[in-house]
Amino acid sequence: MSSVARVSWLLALAVLIAGCGYGQEGDLGPNSSAFEGLPADVVAERLGDPVLKGVLRDEPTGSRAGMAQLNVSSTVFCRDVLRAERRWVTTGEQPDVPGVVSPANPEPGFDAFMDSWVEMVREAIDSGDPAVLREWLVLTGGCRDVVADPSLSATRTVADVLAQ
Repeated sequence: MSSVARVSWLLALAVLIAGCGYGQEGDLGPNSSAFEGLPADVVAERLGDPVLKGVLRDEPTGSRAGMAQLNVSSTVFCRDVLRAERRWVTTGEQPDVPGVVSPANPEPGFDAFMDSWVEMVREAIDSGDPAVLREWLVLTGGCRDVVADPSLSATRTVADVLAQ
């Protein structure tokens, strides 16, 4: 193959790869099949977050959908765990472990990640002490920075609620 043909082929391949990468990012709109089975309002909320947009933009194309699925599902889970913790503190009744909202077609690694969170919450609840669950909720990298209830405040986080 001549050098001109090789350069032309490489240029065409680069354009194709760039186009695929852009298309994958575009496919992660609120109506993407990756989000089927997840709450549309939380999908729209999370995809509207500029920080998450940046994270997804920097992720390799093949892992963007999985990262986005986990972000939406873990947001719902964190809010459910927070409600369970608040009820426990208020009523004294030990809660059940909240369920996980899963997409219809989870990306590889989704189930293992969410199963690990469920197990950590189960252990915290099984401790019999709401403070242990509260500690789990405010761990860095977990639920602490999740907006607790976007219908009440777009900025009040799980950590803010538990600091009161």
